[in-house]
Amino acid sequence: MLYENKPKTLFVKNTKTAEEHAFISGTRGDFITADRFVCHIPQGVQLMDLKTGNKDTIPQATQYVYAKGAKKLILTMGSNSEKTLLIRNINGTGEVQIGEVEKFEIDPSGRMLLYSTKSGSQSEICLLSLSGKEPETIVKNNAGTFSNLTWHANGKLFVFTQKTADKQDAGSTVYYYRIADKKLQRYTPQMQQKAFGDSLYVQASAPRLKISDDMQRVFFAMHSKEEPVKKKDSDVQIWNGNAKWVYPMAQKRKLFEKS
Repeated sequence: MLYENKPKTLFVKNTKTAEEHAFISGTRGDFITADRFVCHIPQGVQLMDLKTGNKDTIPQATQYVYAKGAKKLILTMGSNSEKTLLIRNINGTGEVQIGEVEKFEIDPSGRMLLYSTKSGSQSEICLLSLSGKEPETIVKNNAGTFSNLTWHANGKLFVFTQKTADKQDAGSTVYYYRIADKKLQRYTPQMQQKAFGDSLYVQASAPRLKISDDMQRVFFAMHSKEEPVKKKDSDVQIWNGNAKWVYPMAQKRKLFEKS
């Protein structure tokens, strides 16, 4: 409900008994189980037992994901640039914290957690079974930041990219990992250059990777390398009166036509 002179309020109402619960300034509500409701409030994330009416607030939590298969609530604590993951049961027990997390993805079954961390120059990709086992390190090096973590629909493999550190337009390595045989394959910038020449590279912020249904192919976007801009003695712009776009808009649109 939106009000003119007080904060908007999120309501949860029992359709049989008409019992009602209010969450002031609540947003992004979700029934994660038949008797558990979770939403964002200004103080953090609030979890409610719909049978008892008890509310549990997790302060400073900025994001939540429910891993259905493992029946675990995964919460993001802290800023976007440096996050801590809090993994816990919905009743508040069994808390586990993972620090310095940059990206994370839960597998389709909701039983495995894939995440990347960065400490100083050291970057790492880890795989954690949410049943409580120790995480498995997939890659650990100081070659650059990991991103684009993507699971196959069957949860048997995943792919991700790693940006080459401290080199502009140097490209990204595409990784492919199969869980059953713990096989890791790499498609490096050097291999890409051999196939595509110097004009194309895999961009770190490229569109999301995709994996074929038969697990035999990975799809990714290639990005065109920009030619060095020649310095001019003046800021003169030459506009074409017959062009579809005026000069500033044409320059801006070029940013979206490279992949």
